[in-house]
Amino acid sequence: MDLLKKGKYQIVIMISVLILFDMASIIIVTYVKVTNGTNIDMVKLFLQSTVRLILSATMYYFLYKGHNWARITSIVLIVLSLFVGFISLIISLNVLTAVGVIVMVKALYTLTLSKSALMFLKRHRLEVTPPTSLT
Repeated sequence: MDLLKKGKYQIVIMISVLILFDMASIIIVTYVKVTNGTNIDMVKLFLQSTVRLILSATMYYFLYKGHNWARITSIVLIVLSLFVGFISLIISLNVLTAVGVIVMVKALYTLTLSKSALMFLKRHRLEVTPPTSLT
């Protein structure tokens, strides 16, 4: 498999996993709040979660298109979530939190160190928005 195909595969898998992880967290948080009898406005929680999912999916779309601002924003958000995840692991060792941390570490690696993923994003950006010539 050449580097561009491998990079595309890594980016598509990473985006898919992050979106599925976000959707699963919406379901789990809603379920836990309902079963614990927490008195919260479920409509408000659902709307906040849906808006977050839509914003994440939009950012991942621009990431796939190769926009550098989306890559940097994703890196910053992943680092913040890793910080919170590590603190959560220290406070209470939880399997779901550990899985989340592993997913975020892999996503961070893909966006910062994976040569094939970075090459795909750069090439994809150039194909989508070719440079304009002055002639």
